[in-house]
Amino acid sequence: GIEHYKVRKLIKKERWRGKVIPCRWIWDNPRGAGWRARIVVKNFRDGEEANIFAATPDNIVFKYFLSDLASDPEEVCCIVDAKWAFLQSPVKLPQDPSGELDGAPEKKVIVDPPPGVDDGYYWDCQSSVPGLRSASRSYQDHSSTQYQEGMKCDRNAQEPCAYMNRENKVKMQQHGDDAMLKGTRKAVIEMTKKMQELIDCKVGPIIGLGPMDAREGLFLKKNFGVIPQGWWYE
Repeated sequence: GIEHYKVRKLIKKERWRGKVIPCRWIWDNPRGAGWRARIVVKNFRDGEEANIFAATPDNIVFKYFLSDLASDPEEVCCIVDAKWAFLQSPVKLPQDPSGELDGAPEKKVIVDPPPGVDDGYYWDCQSSVPGLRSASRSYQDHSSTQYQEGMKCDRNAQEPCAYMNRENKVKMQQHGDDAMLKGTRKAVIEMTKKMQELIDCKVGPIIGLGPMDAREGLFLKKNFGVIPQGWWYE
């Protein structure tokens, strides 16, 4: 992901004098999909972040989506999962200079890579890296821009995780790096294709009552699905 998303530029260590954030390798097994090694920055939060919210919609939004789906058997939904969401998002630069590059003050996010990676260099981060205090906010802002400008969606003023395209009536809710879209089959397929053009993401199967549709999905850590009598969740 680091190379694919052009996460960093390299600068020789002797050129930089200022704040340097350490990082390390960790192993994780997301959703039981298999173990992977990834680099995580150790940028511990040291204060409240302004203008940030938890990218988790209220449960009432999820229930409303299922109720809306149940009101029209022709409607379907789809779950989309962004790949390496933080790495796709432009890094949030500090408001004040964080150090000097070749003697000149600069606003940069500088990371010291783990041993054996880019020895002799610091990373001048161009994208967010897991562990940065601002990483979640970076993806929230990045995805919201794509939804509103690229997909022509309006963002709900009361629930910032909810969106709607007024032309095709597709409604969408965001949970971290996942999104759930609902609407007519044609409109949902068109919107997921557009999303793939804007965000590197994996599109799940259409969930509905069609003969080739999936019957169950997972969102907000809730299993949900559809049967001829209606939609359910647990």
